[in-house]
Amino acid sequence: MKVGKFYRNREERCISGGTGCGVVYLSGCDMRCAYCLVHDISQGGKGMPYPPRQLAELLLSLQQRGVSHISLANVEPSADEVIEAIAIARKLGLTVPLCNNFNGYAPAAMTERLLPYFQAYIMDFKYADPALGQRLSAVPGYPARALANLSLLGLHYGPNRYDAAGLLQSGVLLRHLILPGQWQNTEDTLRLLAQNNPRGYPLSLLPDFVPEGNTAALYRPPGMPARLYRSCPFAGPFPPVIFAASAGENRKWPRCPLTIHQSAFRRTRVSRRRRLALYRFSLVLA
Repeated sequence: MKVGKFYRNREERCISGGTGCGVVYLSGCDMRCAYCLVHDISQGGKGMPYPPRQLAELLLSLQQRGVSHISLANVEPSADEVIEAIAIARKLGLTVPLCNNFNGYAPAAMTERLLPYFQAYIMDFKYADPALGQRLSAVPGYPARALANLSLLGLHYGPNRYDAAGLLQSGVLLRHLILPGQWQNTEDTLRLLAQNNPRGYPLSLLPDFVPEGNTAALYRPPGMPARLYRSCPFAGPFPPVIFAASAGENRKWPRCPLTIHQSAFRRTRVSRRRRLALYRFSLVLA
C-alpha cells in the first residue's frame, strides 16, 4: 500500500463544515480515467509505502488537526491493508466519520466487504454512456455496475443522517464531473440518478474539469462556452442536494437543485460570467 498525498481541504459543507475534510489519496485505481486529476498517483504508482500502522497514525494526525471527516480515495486496490489500518486507528481513538471516495466501479463483493468500515461513501458517478466509459476510463459496462453499487449503498445506509450542525454522519454523497463537450452524458447521468436514487442522496455537480494525465491523447476537450450551460434541455425530477455557494457559504439559490462544488471556483478561478452561466444552468434544471 502506498499513500500518494494527504492534506486538509474544503469539500462540500456536509463533509467539511468549517474545519475542513482530511483527504488521503492511495496509489492505484481500478479505472484508467484519461483526465484523472491525480494521474501519477492512481495510474503511475507514485507514493510512499505505508504499512497499516502508519496509515492509522496518519488518520489520527488528521483528526488532531480538527477535520470533521476523513476521505480516503482509491481504497479498493489496497482493501486488506486499509481495513487493518482502520481497525488499528479506531482502537487508538479515531472517532471522525470515514468516507470512501469511490468511483462506483468496484465489484459488488468488494463494496459489501468495505461498507462496515466507512460511515459514508462519496460516490463519483461518472458515466451514463457505457461507450464513453470504455473510451475515457477503459472500463466496460460502467453504468450497470455503478447502479448496482448505488443500490448496495442504499440498502446499507438508508437515508442520510446528519448531526445538529448539518454534518453527514451516515450515508452517501453523489458527485458527477461535467466533461467538456459531453453534455448528453451529464443529462443522461442526472436522469439515471433521478430514476435510481430512492434514498434521495444529494448530488454535487462538479464543473472543475482539468485536462490532466493522458487527456490530450484520448480526449482533447473542446471549449466550454457559457451558452452551453444556458441551453441544456434538462427536465424532470432530480435528486435533492445541498448547495455550496462559490464564496464558501452554505446557502441555497432559489430553485437550485444541484450543488456547485465550492472549491471548484477557487481552484479554477471561474469568471463572474461563468458563475452566472452555472447559475442559469441550475435554474434550467429546476
